[in-house]
Amino acid sequence: MAHKLILEPSDRNNWFRLDNAAKIFPVITNRVRTMVFRLSVELNERIKVKELQEAFIETLDELPYFRSQLKKGFFWYWLEPSEAIPRIQADQGPPCRMFGMKYRNHLLLRILAKNNRISAEFLHVLCDASGGMHFLLTLVRNYGNRCAWDLNQENHIIKPDGTSEKELWEDSYQKYFDKYLPKPARISRAYHLPFTVERVPEFKVLTIQMNTDAVIAVSKKYQVSLTEYLAAVYLFILQKFYLQDSTNSRRRKNIIRIELPVNLRNLFPSQTLRNFALFVMPEIDPNLGEYSFTEITSLVHHYMQLETDRRQIKRIIRRNVGGERHLMVRVIPLFLKVPILAIAYKNYGPPLYSGILTNVGKTNIPENCSPYIKRFVCIAPPPDPKLKICSALISYRDKLVLSFGNHSNSIKFEKEVIRFLQNEGLNLKILNP
Repeated sequence: MAHKLILEPSDRNNWFRLDNAAKIFPVITNRVRTMVFRLSVELNERIKVKELQEAFIETLDELPYFRSQLKKGFFWYWLEPSEAIPRIQADQGPPCRMFGMKYRNHLLLRILAKNNRISAEFLHVLCDASGGMHFLLTLVRNYGNRCAWDLNQENHIIKPDGTSEKELWEDSYQKYFDKYLPKPARISRAYHLPFTVERVPEFKVLTIQMNTDAVIAVSKKYQVSLTEYLAAVYLFILQKFYLQDSTNSRRRKNIIRIELPVNLRNLFPSQTLRNFALFVMPEIDPNLGEYSFTEITSLVHHYMQLETDRRQIKRIIRRNVGGERHLMVRVIPLFLKVPILAIAYKNYGPPLYSGILTNVGKTNIPENCSPYIKRFVCIAPPPDPKLKICSALISYRDKLVLSFGNHSNSIKFEKEVIRFLQNEGLNLKILNP
């Protein structure tokens, strides 16, 4: 049964402040750095567009927060209900394209269809991958009901009801803010791959599939988790380029550091469908000498154990939320906030890390859905030109899918990762775009 609507387009008092993570996105979004991510599900049958359109409308009625549009105020941007009638779009062209900058009466998500694939793209202002996956799985359930899939209605694809409407739409960063905690220490700048990027770069995606159990088995050999193992691979390949980079020979003071998003719902009792993630950034310092892969896996493992502690995460929440709560920040008009936030992002965003690895995690759906679903794919938002490359992981049953998004003119990094994984004994399959 659909949730009761709590947002009526005619009621202009129904609006949301942007959550803490979302506040920066309208400022930094452009045609290259679109801040749009994609979650896809590939079915074992061709998509029926009429049924998918009906399921889309039903899902928006069930999860009305997603029927939001972005508005620009005097002090901040905010979200309010949209009266737009959304339509399924043909999946053509590159993924994760920018939404219209004015966002007038437009939703901040789109549903695209191609052959047997349903893709949901979200502007990060609206939600993170966890919230987006909740929406996609609800859409799949509603679509399956219309296509007469043999679904056990007692066994929902999404989590059973029991969470209040208020909890679904809450800003959990504010809820777990503690102003008395100390802020985390500042970090130094990081190394970036030396590949060239065109002035208007093309966003290219390479997607590979591996066997989930096989990757877990290799990870256990190093006594680390799957995420820690692949993060170590990322750092190891970055180190290889660092040591070969002739342009870096005179300024070898940069750290090699990657950004790993952490789903805070695993640390705090939150069911919000909005953004609720932060980043931890394992690193190596090649100025101290070259690291073996085994050494990197150990460093990543111990770093993750320390930095994903709930108390350490609350320090980061304290820093981020504390900044927006400062009186001087609150009273500054938006037209002055925008250049200040843009400068902050330029100095304290991509310069501090060398790459991004997002792990959406394991997709848990009922067994009786498996005859209809082939795989899931996640594509991270196109990276800042300084970073060049981003990557994302998602698993479903025995299929682990790793995608690379690339703004540069080189695919050497992806080739090195593939070569390393093959040398580890893993079988890889490159998927069609």
